[in-house]
Amino acid sequence: MKKIFLVLFISLFAYANQVVKVGISANYAPFDMMVDGKLSGFDVDLVEEIAKASNLKIEFVNMSFDGLIPSLVAGKITMIASGMSISEQRKKNCDFSEPYFFGKTMYLKRKGDAISNKEELKGVKTGVKLGTIQENTARNLGANVVLHEDSAVVIMSLINKHIDAVVFDSFVAKKFMAKNPEIESFYEENDGALGFAFVFAKGKNQELRNKINEGLEKVKASGKYDELIKKYGL
Repeated sequence: MKKIFLVLFISLFAYANQVVKVGISANYAPFDMMVDGKLSGFDVDLVEEIAKASNLKIEFVNMSFDGLIPSLVAGKITMIASGMSISEQRKKNCDFSEPYFFGKTMYLKRKGDAISNKEELKGVKTGVKLGTIQENTARNLGANVVLHEDSAVVIMSLINKHIDAVVFDSFVAKKFMAKNPEIESFYEENDGALGFAFVFAKGKNQELRNKINEGLEKVKASGKYDELIKKYGL
């Protein structure tokens, strides 16, 4: 009996004394961003609340979005928390937590331009953030896709007429429209994804994934999740 209790005790606190390295790409406001030189955003706050609820020690590792999954597979980070959507393609190399957020896709253009629906993007230079679900959306429409890992660079390319449309997550798009009155939305739709989730290397860290799921439920039950949704205007 004592041995069984000891095994359960060790299992329960397996992650309590080790640091969980959390990969993040801090250029995806309001989910992941830098504010006064510090990591901030909905994902950051949510992971920190989950860590408190699940007795986990975490360390964020900031990198480019397209480098997150390769770093996860290589074991350089333990999990990803960076507005990443569940997809069948990513499931080949990754396991996912329960979804923590469902998003929409928004299409942008310069005010006064003639584009009025997404079908008109065929052959049109269209900016998207590298590695996002919107990249696949634009490609499926036959757009001439222009990729960049920095969302701000994509928007400036639109404003400066280097591209003629942008396909972004709607919350990111709204932030840029608020700051740049010369651009506007011409279409919005569900992003077709299965929601944002925390990501783990396939077949590994099942216990941690369980703890993250349990912690997420605790944060939702406590009301903290709704507070963060309100805080970041989601």
